[in-house]
Amino acid sequence: MRATSDSTQRWPQYVAIVAGCVGIALVVAYSLAPLKTVTYQSAARILLVSDASVFEPTPDSGRGEQAALQRVLSDDVRIEGESQLGFAATIVAEVEAQDLLAVRAFEADPERARKVAQAFAEAYLTVQDRDWASELDGMVEDVTKRIADLDAEISALDPGDEFRRLVALRDNLADSRDRLEVTRQLGPDQSARIIDGAQLIAEPFSEEPRTRDNLLIGGLIGLVAGAIVVAAAVATQTRTGRS
Repeated sequence: MRATSDSTQRWPQYVAIVAGCVGIALVVAYSLAPLKTVTYQSAARILLVSDASVFEPTPDSGRGEQAALQRVLSDDVRIEGESQLGFAATIVAEVEAQDLLAVRAFEADPERARKVAQAFAEAYLTVQDRDWASELDGMVEDVTKRIADLDAEISALDPGDEFRRLVALRDNLADSRDRLEVTRQLGPDQSARIIDGAQLIAEPFSEEPRTRDNLLIGGLIGLVAGAIVVAAAVATQTRTGRS
């Protein structure tokens, strides 16, 4: 009974111990307030081209800057960019001017920010060229099927006006297919291109103080530390009382 009575009388001291531990932890945490969360930015800029002819299509022809913006933010570009980087990353993109797309990366390390912005800009070009080739292959396939249909129709006709019309149409389509195949082999000569590669920018883009987080963590540490001290004191007092 005496040990219990002593422990009860000591509770104000225990509360003071906990409060003291919390206070000390908060002071230490506040002293760390100058620590900040620093973010660095880097950007690459892509010049878009949209004046290709029907036989030299580019993926963004006639679709405008918004289509290019959707493309650079697409999963295809993200997967390609992360494949180049070897790690997961995100970017922010915006249309800065007519036919000018900016790809920005924000990271805690300036070199990482540069790598991410550059990789995603290059990934955009890779995906664009891949889609361009796929689109062109589809056009060649469609024209080839139409030529095959005309060949079947021509073979069933006798010489005459309709025969000559279909032969002329077939020859025009064959010429178009040849031009498409040549264009496919040469590759896109008017596709988008990077005109401003991502640079290493050592100056932070933003600095956010971590005061609130520091105080919260410090308070929790102080509370736990005080509870441990009190628990140890109670245990010691109990053993002393029993002896």
